Amino acid sequence: MESEGYYLSLTKGRFGAIEKRFKESHLKIGDRTFSLRDFRIKMLKSSVKIYSELFNEITKEIEATQIKLIALIKEEEYFFQRQFGKGGIGI
Repeated sequence: MESEGYYLSLTKGRFGAIEKRFKESHLKIGDRTFSLRDFRIKMLKSSVKIYSELFNEITKEIEATQIKLIALIKEEEYFFQRQFGKGGIGI
């Protein structure tokens, strides 16, 4: 089964309480504005899933940043081991 990707999940009751305002609202991130009306809504038996391409974009940015962070940590660890040996500095 293919993954559904990233989404927000709400109970049907909570979504019902905000649905009208949700569909009329906009989300501003930096200089970009997103109409919440363009988000995909999937009604399930007792919950609601809200999907957006925005979630995928943000996730890709987070994943790329994590990869860079891991590379930096490995680089620093390698430098530290070269400087102080594998046993560390023995504090």
